[in-house]
Amino acid sequence: KVVPPPDYSQYELEIARLRDEIEALRQANAETAEDPRVALLQEELKARMEDLRRFEHLLQKSQDKTKDIEAGRGEAMRELDLVQEDNNRLVAREREHGASMDLLADTNQRNIANLERERGEVETDLSHERAKRNEVEDMLRTQLDQLNKLRAEAHARAQLEADVGSRLRQAHSTIADALQAQETQLSLLAEVVPQLDMVHASLLTALASEPAPVAAEASFPPTQSAAGSAHQGDINGRESATRGSFVPQEEYA
Repeated sequence: KVVPPPDYSQYELEIARLRDEIEALRQANAETAEDPRVALLQEELKARMEDLRRFEHLLQKSQDKTKDIEAGRGEAMRELDLVQEDNNRLVAREREHGASMDLLADTNQRNIANLERERGEVETDLSHERAKRNEVEDMLRTQLDQLNKLRAEAHARAQLEADVGSRLRQAHSTIADALQAQETQLSLLAEVVPQLDMVHASLLTALASEPAPVAAEASFPPTQSAAGSAHQGDINGRESATRGSFVPQEEYA
């Protein structure tokens, strides 16, 4: 029974797809800003690409050796068919020539046995090559999984960097708004403080120019305690007015 040659088209397509993905990752890394973490991913990607090239070389060697074995097997099968035809002719002649052909028949039988043994060896070698090919396929699948994992990590890092950049821009905008509000507050205070000073000076002038009250019975000056209480009340009133006009800085924030 003739065994059909192995089909490598699927693996060739898989390798081509891996090359396309590696090229896409290389372009994406070229467009990313320089970052030590990205550099580590690029080094890992280079290592994976080197592994992929090595596995492609191993697969190519396996294919070439399999082709050589298949060619040798085909040649052995052709020789076996020729020997079988010769043996059939010899058997036909044996009926005519009798015992003189027994030696030739034995020789051909030995040749057939040798060819069968060689065919068995070829089949064994072919089985070994199939096992090696399966091992290479498993390695390629493992590398594909690792490449997918690296691609997911690169995407996650890009998302994280974009989120951090958005938060930084928002924080800068908030700080700018706070500084603007503080400048507005300082401007208002610069306008209010001179007015308060003017009011305070006016009150002091009015108090200084106002005559002292005189009692109806006698013209005694007010006692020191009464005058001090009145003066202290005026001062407290001015301080209350001043505190009422001052707006704390936090209220503008």
